[in-house]
Amino acid sequence: MNAPMKLDVLIPVRNQTTKLLANLRNKVLPYFDSKDITYDILICSDHSNPQEQAALVEGLKAFPPQVKLLPYEDKAGKGYAVRKLIL
Repeated sequence: MNAPMKLDVLIPVRNQTTKLLANLRNKVLPYFDSKDITYDILICSDHSNPQEQAALVEGLKAFPPQVKLLPYEDKAGKGYAVRKLIL
């Protein structure tokens, strides 16, 4: 018997909290919840401004525990953020 698939989705974001939260709520989570997949959504804020960062932290409190915000203070770009997420 095959084990269920486990998927990690990496999302780097910078100053797009409203758009990210809407997409998570309306598209990403419903899609994965409809599949037989165990998943984690790993979000890395790439040096968002303080207001966006605070809104992201607050907004993610309404999501299930498989949606995680990982700390990232460097402003080194999306590629670096993705590498940080996978290492």
